[in-house]
Amino acid sequence: MRRDESNVDLEQKEYRKMMVNNLTAKVTHNARRMNNMHVKETEDLVRVDSGIPTYNFNIITLPEQGKTPSKDTIKKEMDHFNDKDFPINMWCWEDEKETREIIHDIGLTEYHTPYIGMVAELKDQQISIQDRDDLILKEISTENEAQQFGNIIANLYENPEPQYIQTYFSKITDLLLDRSSPYKPYVGIYQGEVVSTGSLMFTDTTVGMYDIATIPEVRGKGIGTALIQYLLHDAKENNGEYCVLQASPEGKGIYERAGFQSIGNLKIYENTELVGVPT
Repeated sequence: MRRDESNVDLEQKEYRKMMVNNLTAKVTHNARRMNNMHVKETEDLVRVDSGIPTYNFNIITLPEQGKTPSKDTIKKEMDHFNDKDFPINMWCWEDEKETREIIHDIGLTEYHTPYIGMVAELKDQQISIQDRDDLILKEISTENEAQQFGNIIANLYENPEPQYIQTYFSKITDLLLDRSSPYKPYVGIYQGEVVSTGSLMFTDTTVGMYDIATIPEVRGKGIGTALIQYLLHDAKENNGEYCVLQASPEGKGIYERAGFQSIGNLKIYENTELVGVPT
């Protein structure tokens, strides 16, 4: 079955492919390196099983190739998680109506927050890094920074998700500290305290920006904006030509001011009702 691409121009289609390929590389990178995590990759989809009942790290992605997997193919992979009572998330472009219908038919529900796929071309951007005495932005280099990175992300969610996110990050601490990895986590340290997070995933000339978060107590102080500029600078300095991300509606304006443009709306689907996990 062919996906509906009539409303997607060739440039946008290429940007979408970059984003989906980078997202897939990001979600599979750590899982491929852990004995108790598993990645299944076929021409139809990629399935990541973290071995932990966490919505954030059990994922199904669809390759950006203009082909919709059959209902039976997607249901088989969903049953893998449903049988274990593991929550998952699955991404889909809003304009892929056929794929969305299949997802609805097998019982997945739409996540309450929609997202926007975005891209920035880095070669012509003049990226300035803010020099602030009260703020240090850096790639993580200690176990404590790795732990704080996981804690900040965990605290974005409601129970029971935080405990599982913390378990996940405790398992991959050594991977987070591997400076040769294409996945690079960063923290922002404000007045001596780790208060914000972000990460980059490098794939060829595309760099994905992920895990952007700032603790509530220091929001509104420009820390998130400074971190985004720092990440863009690092992406460009390390030969990135394009930066891609998935933005919430609240964050879209911040990224547009940083030079990003929208490439389409995304829907996220979950199986929480099927496995009895509260949302």
